Amino acid sequence: MKKIIIFAILSFGIFAETVKVNLDSIITKHPKFEVMKTDLEKEKTKLQEVLDLKQNELNTEEAALQAKGDKVTEEEAIAFYKKEQELQNLFAQAQTNLSNLKNQKMQSIYNDILSAIEILYKEKKYTAIIDSEAIIQGKDKVKDVSNEVIKLLNGTEKISLF
Repeated sequence: MKKIIIFAILSFGIFAETVKVNLDSIITKHPKFEVMKTDLEKEKTKLQEVLDLKQNELNTEEAALQAKGDKVTEEEAIAFYKKEQELQNLFAQAQTNLSNLKNQKMQSIYNDILSAIEILYKEKKYTAIIDSEAIIQGKDKVKDVSNEVIKLLNGTEKISLF
């Protein structure tokens, strides 16, 4: 009985392996990452054009009000102030929209990576897969499987058990 238990323990130790991945590296090499950066830049440019247009309109109106000098009515001053506030709100909303878009796209990338890691974990029967940034000592002693995850994400590798 002792021999069976010792064999089982040795077998588990031989076949079980803890490996690491570099999540930051995998994220930047994900096929969707460059697409995300391009999409965000396009959205930022589009929003900036709208904001610039509104700012130019406001600058024109401000110049007209300044040209009037003391003849500016209270209603005109209040209306101008409201337009300034609307522009500030529009700017804040644009920043929020960009942030939400980035978060949504990054979550999709992160979910893809977690799925690929899970496939690798199950198929290769690893004991654990950890982020290399979480290792304080012994990083060089733990096998890095980041490239295998990237190949899975790119669809260039199928998992083989041996």
